[in-house]
Amino acid sequence: MLKQEIIDFIHTNYLKKGWELELDSLRESTNGYEVEIYQVSPRSRRRVGRITGGLNQVDRDLLVENDVSGLWGQVMKLFYSPHVKKTAHEVVRQAGNEAVLQEWISQGWVLRKIIYEPDGRTERRSEYVMGYELYLILEQQKMQNEERLEARASKWNRKLQVVLDSLNLQFDRTAGGCPGVESANFQNYRQSFWSFIKDIFTKMKENSSLKDIAEATRCGGQSWPEKKILLYADFIVALAEITVIRDQFDWKEIGARYYREIGGSKRFDAYKASFLETLEEGFGFPLHLVGLSSQGVITPIYFAGELNGAGGFRYPQGFLHATTDLTVFQTHFATACQTLWLVENRAVLTRMVAEANFLKDSDSLVIGLDGQIRAGHRKMIADVLVHSKQLSQVLVWCDTDHAGLIIARHVQALLHSAPQIKVKWILSDRGKIHDTPSKNDIYTWQVYEAAMMNRLSAEETGEQEAEMGGAERWMQWLEV
Repeated sequence: MLKQEIIDFIHTNYLKKGWELELDSLRESTNGYEVEIYQVSPRSRRRVGRITGGLNQVDRDLLVENDVSGLWGQVMKLFYSPHVKKTAHEVVRQAGNEAVLQEWISQGWVLRKIIYEPDGRTERRSEYVMGYELYLILEQQKMQNEERLEARASKWNRKLQVVLDSLNLQFDRTAGGCPGVESANFQNYRQSFWSFIKDIFTKMKENSSLKDIAEATRCGGQSWPEKKILLYADFIVALAEITVIRDQFDWKEIGARYYREIGGSKRFDAYKASFLETLEEGFGFPLHLVGLSSQGVITPIYFAGELNGAGGFRYPQGFLHATTDLTVFQTHFATACQTLWLVENRAVLTRMVAEANFLKDSDSLVIGLDGQIRAGHRKMIADVLVHSKQLSQVLVWCDTDHAGLIIARHVQALLHSAPQIKVKWILSDRGKIHDTPSKNDIYTWQVYEAAMMNRLSAEETGEQEAEMGGAERWMQWLEV
């Protein structure tokens, strides 16, 4: 006789309303069982299908730990939910041959479901679905994974509690050993970092789900697999642990000190770029400003035109310049120019510099975004918008593609801090830059965004360089 839990599993997942198993038809053998499905109503009782399954149960714990052949792992690739249905062809293709499929059925991992024609005898179709034993294995794995996740979250909580307790004891500690960074600035950035860590500690509960962990560490917007999310949480805790005891540290020290095993220093290397980028997005400035002394990513920022930094240094008009995100976060920038250009590609920046006297004649500062707005770009742009009294207009020029639209939206968010400045969004028709009036290339934000989305829907993409034009055209855009 079938166990009641198997009957309940089949009823819950594989029988339609009005369908039931005809247990009197149950046929059992050493390899499994067959049982008919009937559609029952007050006036009729009609055979509609048949379920075939297996009863050769094995120790699930041993199976999961010692699945040398990988049989159940292959099954899971097909049947990860009771709602999945597969044809015989799909299942045999995954199994490799019919004999393996029959093994899956006999072990109770897969059920064969036959649906009859209205005559109750002719087979209309057959399909394969998850068996009760495979369902139990998945539920067991799910429970074990939740327990491991809870244990890991509990470990993070304990470690962060120790870090924050230590931080409170060192509240009056003075900063030092960070060349080129004034003590006040260093402490300000560290305070922002510790606010970030405290926020994670507050949100990270011992029974946190994967979603909770991703949201607490502010990587929820990333399409990361579970392994990467958990490693990122390890990275943040490791970073907190070393930051509380060191004013300066090397990239390799973060993992080495946290894991304390051979190879620990390399554990975060595979994701270094994305981890640093996500952290930068999380607390708004590069990790160097809280003590990463080497092997971090220093972001160059290219620009052309006159720019002044607090402290008396000055970049003169008419030349191509470069600075770094570290410099940007250690000073405040302003310009005496009347026009600010924000261009996505470096080629446009260098082309404008090469155009004789364009920067001087147009009184322009041009900042290259290099295909992605990082924290350094945001800080520089925000400085210029806030501290430049003569600035009267901003022109934003991006590629006509999905990345260009994302960059444009980030820029639009930055421009909210200076509503008094006129903003022009440039979008040229492909191949028509010399044939159309210059005013046709200039849009307000709402019209620009809608036009970009229409072009992307129509797959009418293009790069800035293809419609670059020259100084005459650029001057026309300034005068629109």
